[in-house]
Amino acid sequence: MRRQTVEAAGRKHDGNILILLGALIDPRTPGTPRLPPTLSDDVLAAVRHPLLVLDAQLRVRSANAAFWELFRCSADATVGQELTSLPGWDLSDALLRWKAVLAEHRPLADYQLTRNFGIGTRDLVINAREINQRDPGHEPLMLVAIEDVTERTRIASALEAREREATGSNRSRSEEHTSEL
Repeated sequence: MRRQTVEAAGRKHDGNILILLGALIDPRTPGTPRLPPTLSDDVLAAVRHPLLVLDAQLRVRSANAAFWELFRCSADATVGQELTSLPGWDLSDALLRWKAVLAEHRPLADYQLTRNFGIGTRDLVINAREINQRDPGHEPLMLVAIEDVTERTRIASALEAREREATGSNRSRSEEHTSEL
């Protein structure tokens, strides 16, 4: 914990601020404090997989560079938007599961999502859980980890097709050999 003076809504506030992932505040929102880069910002930046921070209404609060790069979007165009309004993120079939992460404190584990995100069809595995902020005054947030398994899925499908083809060829040869006898 560190002591810092923060200016918010035109007034200076002096107090203890515990900076965790929950402190990821959109600095463009009027009246919210502008916090210096934090450990949480560094953690988000260091992780290679796309990470996303959402609020209870599934609005994007923050994301890391891997997210912006994969989905070819920018913070300016995405932060503050509902996730479901972004290309490919129609979650109508699983919206209740996503909202349960915060409403019922239930993690979302290994959720498979295949969609066209405006960058082509991607196969994703998604894990999400509530960010434990330990301060009841904070808005609940969830951390979403995204793994792009598109290439792995394509390779597995190609291998399966080759295996079926090879099995079919072996059966044909066996049948030909049996009919010759």
